[in-house]
Parts: sequence; C-alpha cells; structure tokens
Amino acid sequence: MENVIFDTVCYIIEFIKILGALAIIEIEGVSSKRTFVISLLSILFFMSVSGFIRLTDILFGVTFVIILSIFMIIKNNKNTFVAFIIYMYICIIDMVINSCIMYITHVGTEQIESDKLIYILFNLPTLVVIAVVMLVKKIAHIRFSFNLNRYNLLILFIGGAAISLYITSLQLFAFSDTTKRYVKIATIAASVTSVIFMIVFFRLIQSETKNQNLKRENIVINHMLEIQKNYYLALIQQENATRAFRHDLGHHFFSLSALYKMDKKEEFENYFFSIVEKYNNMSNKTITGNNLIDVIINEMINNYDDVKFTKKGYVPNKLSISDLDICTIFSNILKNAFEAAEKTEEKKVNLFIGEKNNGILIALKNSTSKIPVMKAGNYVSDKEGNSHGYGIRNVKNCIDKLEGLFEMEYAKEDNTVTVSIFILNAIPINDGTEA
Repeated sequence: MENVIFDTVCYIIEFIKILGALAIIEIEGVSSKRTFVISLLSILFFMSVSGFIRLTDILFGVTFVIILSIFMIIKNNKNTFVAFIIYMYICIIDMVINSCIMYITHVGTEQIESDKLIYILFNLPTLVVIAVVMLVKKIAHIRFSFNLNRYNLLILFIGGAAISLYITSLQLFAFSDTTKRYVKIATIAASVTSVIFMIVFFRLIQSETKNQNLKRENIVINHMLEIQKNYYLALIQQENATRAFRHDLGHHFFSLSALYKMDKKEEFENYFFSIVEKYNNMSNKTITGNNLIDVIINEMINNYDDVKFTKKGYVPNKLSISDLDICTIFSNILKNAFEAAEKTEEKKVNLFIGEKNNGILIALKNSTSKIPVMKAGNYVSDKEGNSHGYGIRNVKNCIDKLEGLFEMEYAKEDNTVTVSIFILNAIPINDGTEA
C-alpha cells in the first residue's frame, strides 16, 4: 500500500506539471471541466493499476498513462504529440534542476532512489518553476505560441530525445557517491549548456515558423492588392462605358422615336431591350453591401463565367474584421466552391450572407463531383486531401483567431458541399445599419 501511495503522489506531480505547461502555452481544445474529470479518472486508474503492477518499474509506463490521459483531454493527435514533446522537455528541466540540487546538497542518485521523501522533494522544484511562469504570464499578460508544423515538431522530438539520453547518461555516472567534484561540476555545466542549446534551437524553429506565416500573409496581401487593382480598373472601365452610353443616349432616343413613328413595333422592342441590357451590364453583378467582398465575388464570377451564382443577404460595408481576414476567408472558400462547381454538370454556387447578433453568418453551398476528404472528424477540400495548398486550413486558422465558428458538410443526396461560418462581433455596434 505504501508503494501505491508513493507512486500515485509522484504521478500526480508529473500530471500537474504537464497540465501547467499546457496552460502556459494555451494549447487548443482544452476544456476545464473535461480536464478535471479525466484527470481525476486518470489518477484513480493509475492508483488501481499500481495495486497490481508498478508502472514506475515499466519503461515509459507512467509517460504512457499521462499521454493517453492528455489525448482524452485534447482529442487531437497533433496537439497530443505537442503535449508529449512538452512533457519530454519538462523532464529535461527536471534533470538539470536535480543536478544542481544534488551538487549543492551532496545527495547522490542512490540516496534519492532509496528514500521516497527525498525522491518526491526532488520532483517539486520544476512544479514551482511552472507555477512561477504561470503567475508571471498572468500578471504581465504574456501570450505564448506553439503553432509549429509537423516537420518542426518532429525535429523538436528528435532533439529532445537526444538531449534526454545525453543528460540521463551523464547523471547516472556523475552523481554516485564516489564521483569527484569536478566531474559533477562538468556534468552540471553540460546539462545547463544542453538546456540553453534547447532554448536557442526552439527559438530558431519559432522564427522559421513565423517567417513561413509571414510569407503566407504576404501572398494573401498581394492577392488582395491584385483584386483591388482589378476592381479599380473595372471601375474606370465602367465609368468610361457610362460616359460613352450617356453620350450616345440622345442618338438612341432619336432612333427609338423614329422606329415608334414608323410603327415598327418589333424593331422598337428589340432596340429598347438591347439598351436596357447594355445598361444592366455596366453595373456590378453582385452587391452584398461590402466593397471588398463584392470585389472578390465579381472576380470569381468573371473567372468562372459558366458557373451559376446566386446570392442572398446583406452586410454593412464597415466591418470590425480586417481587410486581410476578409480576403483570406472569402477568397479561399469562394475559390474552392467555384473550382468544384465548374467540374460538375449543375455548376451551381449559392451564397447567403447576413447579420446575426452583431456577427456575420455565411453559408456557401456548391455542387461537387468529389466527396471531400475527412480528417480528424472534419471534411476538408479534395485539394487538401491530396496535399495541395493551405486554403481551408488558412480559413480555419483565421476563424479561430476571430473566435468564430467553422463547419464544412457534405450532402450525399444532392452532391453538394456547404461551408458555414459565423464570426462574432464582426459588425460595429454603432454602425450596424450603415451601408
């Protein structure tokens, strides 16, 4: 029973460490209520199993239970892998801190292993460090980011595993009772150097990720500038066409008057409706109320002129969303919709856009010839399923940043895909009725 209590206390300490680290970096998908329930069940499970098998004697036994519990909390493969990497680096910090304490207190590894109280005390300093970091983060309003791609996560995993093996090997030989003092100092120096290298390495990977994100943002900005340029060129052409139409309007009236006097009814109607059609073609095809959204929609209509597009709804021209975010969301979902619809017989794209509780509600439906690929319980575009581009992923990241909702559904009965988006607080309260 003593071993069960001891192992459970150690497990709780390790579990709190990783939960604290997850709280520091604010990893997605962590619910407080779910975390509490699963943590409690995890501790009870560990205690029950420890009555029959000592998981601490099994290689990675404790780690396996912790990571399994974290996976149940997060419900996301990538974020669980992130949690595992975080826990690995927590263990490295544990070892470095323990090296320093062992040197100061003259306590060897044999004494730590044989004395349960000392073992627990040596596991507490990292917990204190995590608590201090959380407190500083809260007071200074610091926000940490861990948004790395799979390649960089793999590099961090391999690097962490190598550093862990290196420091563990050093400690096993350096902190026995017979080891000389200078060997212990050298071991501490090597361990601290490894942590410094780890921090620098992590910062380099973060910088690389930031540069990649900036490159993607730059692509979106360039695209936005391009469609705005096309929009202003179209306005110039429209203005020139309007002037020419007004210039010829007197001639048209004269010709219509002559046809009417000659009682040429059919010619009169054909001429009249041709003038009306010319006038209608000079105006914008789509009006949502927002200039930038109209520009993006008109660009899609011009590029995919064989696709039948319908639109319902209205939003104000002035929104609380940046032009960059508007371009990211609408350019990607509309391009995916038009590209998919063009490959079908129906060739249909339907858009609803409107206001709801100071937010924007978007529903985009298009015909499709392919079933979208499902990943992690969610549909993604067939392009992403074949490792092409980052369209839907960029939209999801943008919606998450705006604290909105994103959903993609496939309807088998009519072979359509519907993208539903709701963006909170997208409409300024005082300007909700402005055009």
